[in-house]
Amino acid sequence: MDDTDQAFEMLKDAGVTESNSVQTVRRWLKKVRLNTPGTEEEHRIHK
Repeated sequence: MDDTDQAFEMLKDAGVTESNSVQTVRRWLKKVRLNTPGTEEEHRIHK
């Protein structure tokens, strides 16, 4: 997946509501930040 827009489109195509799509993508992004090595400062820079 290349970006959040693509993630939203895929969820929309799968029949997920827009509000649920937003929540899902936010969870995915949070999980990636938690599972990606790096300092908290590096994660803040990339937000």
